[in-house]
Amino acid sequence: LQGDTWRTLLDMDFVIDMSAACTNIEYLVYYGDYKNYVCYRNGFSAHGFPRVYNHLRHYVVPSFQNRDLFKSLAGHTAEVAHYGIAGFYHPGRDDEFFRLFEETYGLSEKSYFLFPHRPTPDKGIDIIMKLAAEFPNEVFAITANTPIQEHLQFLNTMKADATSKNMQNLKFIEVPQNPLHHYYKRELMRRAKAVLSPYGKGYYEGFGLSNAEAVACGCPLLISDSPSTRELWQPDKDCIICGHYDDFAAAIRGFSTLPEMQPVNRYTTEKYAERYLQLVQ
Repeated sequence: LQGDTWRTLLDMDFVIDMSAACTNIEYLVYYGDYKNYVCYRNGFSAHGFPRVYNHLRHYVVPSFQNRDLFKSLAGHTAEVAHYGIAGFYHPGRDDEFFRLFEETYGLSEKSYFLFPHRPTPDKGIDIIMKLAAEFPNEVFAITANTPIQEHLQFLNTMKADATSKNMQNLKFIEVPQNPLHHYYKRELMRRAKAVLSPYGKGYYEGFGLSNAEAVACGCPLLISDSPSTRELWQPDKDCIICGHYDDFAAAIRGFSTLPEMQPVNRYTTEKYAERYLQLVQ
């Protein structure tokens, strides 16, 4: 639908808007006096849209941390709906999809730490580079697919830096971009020692789909401390919480001696749908 989409939406009982700018919601409010909607916002500072009166900003955010930030940063209230992770992400193994990573990158079962986030400082790519330099005998796998130019620039800088320093323990993984993409990604998570999530200073991860997918696959997290980390993940079961760089280094250094974690998905699609039905009511 294009152009007069908002006119079609006027006939709907309820609208859940997950777009970036919520333009249709602005039309619905200003020209249709429509109020049966919510606007999902992912970023911790994503309260600029829709451009309507404050009492009409019916926000939904993915964590209590983001709800509190919306209130403290801009005075806006928000409801919380934790993401739902599809049952597709579950423990298991599928050798067919891991074979690519064995043959192309030399990965093997539980031989690597995985960084499945965008390759930018807010997500901690600089921390990954530092860890890789400190632990040359550990393998750090970075999923390298990114269509956004800014992210691609960071990625190319990291690749050049790794090449110039001969950091052979850094593997920049190209996950196939085809209809089987998620099968390959799932297998990378299943076989990793842990997913690394060392967020940059001043960055607030609202939920983290990659984190949640990894946990659902039975892969633990080494993750920065934050209100959302403590809200969403259980220490020593889903994750090891790290306050600063030295904590990440210590976790990697002693990973083989850590008690075995047992990550379990608690954020199902059924709960996600149920929560949105509550919001509709």
